[in-house]
Amino acid sequence: MSRTLLAALGSVIIISLAAFSTHQSNTIDTRDKTIVHQIGEIEYLQNTLEEETNLRIAAEELNFTYESTIELLRDSVAQLESTARRLRRKISKQDKTLKSLSKKLKSIEQSYNAVKLEISDLARQDQLDQQRINQLEAEKVEMRQTISKIERTKEKIDAEKQKVEQDLMATQMEEARLARIGNIIDNTRVVYQNVSLQKKRFGKKITKIGKRNTKWAYTQLNFQLIHDNHQLLLDEKFIAKIVNTDTNEILSYVESNPNFPDSDKDSKGVHFSYDGNSIEITHFNNQKKNGKNFEVQIFYVDSTGQEHLLRGGIKEFIKDRKLAK
Repeated sequence: MSRTLLAALGSVIIISLAAFSTHQSNTIDTRDKTIVHQIGEIEYLQNTLEEETNLRIAAEELNFTYESTIELLRDSVAQLESTARRLRRKISKQDKTLKSLSKKLKSIEQSYNAVKLEISDLARQDQLDQQRINQLEAEKVEMRQTISKIERTKEKIDAEKQKVEQDLMATQMEEARLARIGNIIDNTRVVYQNVSLQKKRFGKKITKIGKRNTKWAYTQLNFQLIHDNHQLLLDEKFIAKIVNTDTNEILSYVESNPNFPDSDKDSKGVHFSYDGNSIEITHFNNQKKNGKNFEVQIFYVDSTGQEHLLRGGIKEFIKDRKLAK
C-alpha cells in the first residue's frame, strides 16, 4: 500500500475519531443539561409537594379547630339543657310545697276564725264559760304561731323559687345564645361571587402578585350569606379577614369603615352587618406582603364580641402568587 493511501486513510481515521469525540462531548453536555433540568424539576416538585402538604396540614388543623368549636358548643348546649331541666324540676317541687303550705294555711285560718266566732258566741251567753274561753284563746295563740311559721316558710321558699327562676331564665338565654351561634356558623353558606385585586381602588385588576407584592393594595370582595332561615342572620355582625396562609398573618385593614365609623382603622379585618343584601367589601392594605398564598376568612361576631369562623367562610384567592379560580 502506497504512502499516499496510508496517509489518506490515517486522516480519515483521525477525522472520524475527532467527530466521534465531538459527538460524545455534545451528548455528554446534553445529558448533563438534561440531568440538571431534571434535578431542577425534582426540586420544584419537592418544594411544591412540601407547600401543598403544609397547606393541607394547615387546612386540617383549621377544620379540626372548627369541628372542636362546634362540638364544644353542642356539649355546652346539652349541659345547659340538663341544667334547665334540673331547675324546672326544682321549681315544680317548690310549687308543690307552696301549694301544700297555702292549703294548710287556709285550713288553719279557717279554724282560727271558727275559734274567734266560738269565743264571740260564748261571750254573749248569760252564763260565761271562762275556762272554755281561756282554752280557746290558748288555741288561738298556738294557731297564730303556726300561721306565722308557715308564712315565714312560704316567704323563704318563694324567695328561693325566684332565685331559681332567675337562674333558669339565665340558663335558657345562654342555651338559646349558644344554639343560635352554632346554627349560624354551622349552617351559613358563603357564596363568593367575585374576589379581585387592584393597585388603585378603581384601577386595573391584578391576576398575579410579585415577590414584593408592591402592586397589590385593594382587595374587592363580593359574596352572599345564605341560610335556610335568612331572618336569623339579619342585623347580625360579621368580620372578613385577609390571611397570609404562609405565615398565618392577618392583613391589617387601614381604611375607615362607614358601617363602623368609631372603629380603629388598623383593625384585623372589615366588620359588616348583614341586612339581606349581597356583601361588597373593599379591603385596603398597601403594606409589603410577604407570602405566596392568601385566603379570605369570614367570621360571625356574637353578642359578646367573640369571633366564630363560618363553616363555608374560607376561600383561597391567591395560590402560588396567582389569582385562584
